[in-house]
Amino acid sequence: MVALAAALLAAVVLLAHHRRAGVVIATIAVAACAVLGWPMARGYLHDRYAGPTDAKLETLHMDAAYRWASGVSQARIATTSILQYGLYGADLSNRVRYLGVPGPTAR
Repeated sequence: MVALAAALLAAVVLLAHHRRAGVVIATIAVAACAVLGWPMARGYLHDRYAGPTDAKLETLHMDAAYRWASGVSQARIATTSILQYGLYGADLSNRVRYLGVPGPTAR
C-alpha cells in the first residue's frame, strides 16, 4: 500500500509538467488508497479492543478492568486512570468519567 502510494506520487512529480497527466494520476492514487484502505479500516474498527492486552496495561493494572468492561454495556463507570478507552466496552455504550474532576454539567 505504501509502495503503491510512493510510486504514484513519484509519477505525479515526474509528470507535473503535463498538467492533465498529473491530475489523472493523482485521482487514480487517491482512488486506489481509498479502495485498498477501506477493508483495513473496517477490520480495525471491528476488532479494535478484541486483541490481547499489552504490557503497559498490565503495568498499570488496567487489563482486568478492560476485560470486565468488555462484557458491560450501557453503564456509568467512574475511573481514576487516564487510560479510559477500554472501559467503554465492546459496543462503546458505557459512559466513562474521570473521578474527582467536575465535568461541564456538574452541579
